[in-house]
Amino acid sequence: MLDEKNKNRLYKSLVVIVFMIVLIGSMLLLSFVFTPTNNYPDAGMIDWNVKAILAEPQNSIDAIFLGNSEGYYAFTPLKIWEEQGITTYNCSAKGNPVNISESYLHLAFEKQTPKVVFFETDSIYKKPLVIWQLFSSRVVETFSVMSYHNRWKDMDASEIGKEKNYTYQDDFKGFFMDKATVAADPATNMNPTDKSKHIFYRNRQYIIRMKEYCEERGAKFVLVSTPTTKNWNMKKHNGMAEFAQSAGIEYIDMNFMYDELHIDWNTDSRDGGDHLNVVGADKICSYLGQYLANTGLFTDKRTDPSYSKWNENLEKYNNAKNPS
Repeated sequence: MLDEKNKNRLYKSLVVIVFMIVLIGSMLLLSFVFTPTNNYPDAGMIDWNVKAILAEPQNSIDAIFLGNSEGYYAFTPLKIWEEQGITTYNCSAKGNPVNISESYLHLAFEKQTPKVVFFETDSIYKKPLVIWQLFSSRVVETFSVMSYHNRWKDMDASEIGKEKNYTYQDDFKGFFMDKATVAADPATNMNPTDKSKHIFYRNRQYIIRMKEYCEERGAKFVLVSTPTTKNWNMKKHNGMAEFAQSAGIEYIDMNFMYDELHIDWNTDSRDGGDHLNVVGADKICSYLGQYLANTGLFTDKRTDPSYSKWNENLEKYNNAKNPS
């Protein structure tokens, strides 16, 4: 028989357990109710432009791009389509840490079999999430109501109970076109030095894991540093080059290629050298398109009727760049 003291302890423990069950059940139910059921931009889905890759026809994308905002503003698939007829998709998103890019890599392979995966290197030097942050991100992922709790203001009751679906295809294939122009100071960020910037161990492990994931699926994994006068320097280049060599990863640093790419810091940046605008993006993607063509892995699909939507999207892209 339990004495009164132990009975009270048992009662309190049961109350806590019941409370936790009710709380978790309520969070799961609310997550089911509030999570967007489609990837349309106005549906409120986080990184809808990336997730729109799930609406692309199966096995229709030749190559993908990953990274944070440096890639988000730099990798423009329709320029590559215009010049090479190769299909690519930009799976970069603002502020993406490396581990989220890894999850978007897996997302892309759910329906696609890209042969080349480009990873923009800026986020590799960002401090990785610590254990409690990773745990928190898992909690937010599981209980998505924490991200979507404000949707009650705009959501339609008809959405409730519907299966999650991806029907919206992004016309610009994940790329965000920014036509703003803010000139940058002449680039001095690549002044010579023998010093190297340290890359966090966890980020190294993420990159190596992504490289192995790609190779297991027959894809080449390539590191790319896009032009920037603010976010890159010789120390970072040296550290990245050393890491890439040790990991057996090809590395392209475009900050040594301004003349070859015809980069003009008076016209090619949206914010004074931090990120590229669409003019700069077109320039670097002309190079990357030629890189992809030179691999011999891809056919030119510009006259293939099953890819006619890409030609329609290209017309929208060019009209958006140069409205009449």
